[in-house]
Amino acid sequence: MEAESSSLVAAWLINIIFASAIVIIARIAVKWLVKLVRKLMVRSDLDPILINFASSIAYAVLLLFVLIAALNQLGVDTTLISR
Repeated sequence: MEAESSSLVAAWLINIIFASAIVIIARIAVKWLVKLVRKLMVRSDLDPILINFASSIAYAVLLLFVLIAALNQLGVDTTLISR
């Protein structure tokens, strides 16, 4: 019984570590992508308010995908979120 529970804890720990890695690495990638999009919009000479708005929306949407991926790694059923 004890060996079974320790293997279950180890499996959960591995999933938590992978989910955390997904969030950390993908967050860095999202920030990089948003910075790139922001630079492109500045180069296109768009209105600064539009640039801030579009950057914020892009960050939120991309971060939502990251969180769904992390929840999926943890085994949370995300089919309702993904549809």
